[in-house]
Amino acid sequence: PNPFRAATSVTFDLPRRAAVSLIVTDALGRRVATLEEGLCDAGRHTRTLSGDALPPGNYHLLLRSGDKVRTRTITLLH
Repeated sequence: PNPFRAATSVTFDLPRRAAVSLIVTDALGRRVATLEEGLCDAGRHTRTLSGDALPPGNYHLLLRSGDKVRTRTITLLH
């Protein structure tokens, strides 16, 4: 869910095994969390972002695989 309070799930699908980087950055582009870094098999994957140690605000999810990058903005409420 977006916005979220304590935690949120991030789901992504891969058509084939690939190196993946799934990071969370703050509004200034600083990395605040790494949800995945490395090889993932083909299929659906779910990772959880805990907001416990983060201040409320907007964050960006960046999913990189090969030459593709997907971004999504999420909002943490307390």
